[in-house]
Amino acid sequence: MRPIVLPPSTTLGNLSNSPSACFVASDGKSLRVYQAVIDARTLLAEVSSSERRSRMMDSMVSLSTDTSSEDGVRHSSLHDKIKIVSQQSTARPGCVIQLDAISDATHVS
Repeated sequence: MRPIVLPPSTTLGNLSNSPSACFVASDGKSLRVYQAVIDARTLLAEVSSSERRSRMMDSMVSLSTDTSSEDGVRHSSLHDKIKIVSQQSTARPGCVIQLDAISDATHVS
C-alpha cells in the first residue's frame, strides 16, 4: 500500500498566505487531493488576471498571421495550472483547489 502524503498549507507560495487545509476525497473511481483556502482573494485575483491575459493573447494571436509563440511552445498560464473546483463570493472569498488524483488507490474493507 502506497502512503498518502498531504502537502502543507503553504503549497501556494506567494499566491496566498491564508490558512488552508488539504484533504482527500473519493469520486468513486479514484482519490483526489484538494486544498481548501480560507481567504482566497489574492489567489482568485491572480487566476482571474491570468485568464484575462490569456484571452487577450489568444485574441491577438488569432488576428495575427503567425500563430506560434516565439519559441514554438505554448506556455501554460496560472489558470491552466490551478484547478478551482469551488469558490464562495463573500467579503473574504474562499475556494477549494483540486491538487491531484490518486488513480491507483484501492478500497480495503
